[in-house]
Amino acid sequence: MLRMLCGFLRSLGPDPYGDVMHVTAEHAVAKGALPRGRHMRIVLAVDGSRYSDAAVQLVIAQARPTDEIRVLHVLEPPTLLATREMGGYDAALEKAWEADRRVAHEFVERTAELFRSKGMKATSSVQDGDAKSTILHTAKEWRADLIVLGSHGRKGLEHFLMGSVSEAVARHAGCSVEIVRIGSKH
Repeated sequence: MLRMLCGFLRSLGPDPYGDVMHVTAEHAVAKGALPRGRHMRIVLAVDGSRYSDAAVQLVIAQARPTDEIRVLHVLEPPTLLATREMGGYDAALEKAWEADRRVAHEFVERTAELFRSKGMKATSSVQDGDAKSTILHTAKEWRADLIVLGSHGRKGLEHFLMGSVSEAVARHAGCSVEIVRIGSKH
């Protein structure tokens, strides 16, 4: 079946958008994909949840020592901080925000150090903004080959109200995305 599909795809020739697809019975490799032996640049988006812990464990298990990992945490500013621009500055909120920032920096640095202790190149980054767009922007700017993140598995009303970071990243990323899910405990 795979050989038949490969033959069909070869008969199509180059695709109309300029990306030539080379297909073998073992795997398909898009033009410009990573050649064997080349390191990958992986953006690992973490939020401190058990879902992102699962993503960290997956990258530890699958990454090669030559890969580069950027551990990214996005701090989404609370909407109450927007009142600062409208004259409603609150010193207590500012202190809480700075405490969150310190904790986030410590967390991503510990995570990056975990990769470095296993012989991999790792950097850490904490950025402010919307998680979806910041992850996508970081991956594009850093020229990532892969984004790895956990999925909280929200459904129904909670999904509608909160949205899905992993879903948005998968839809709009300019590189491959691996979404790590944790099985439900039913």
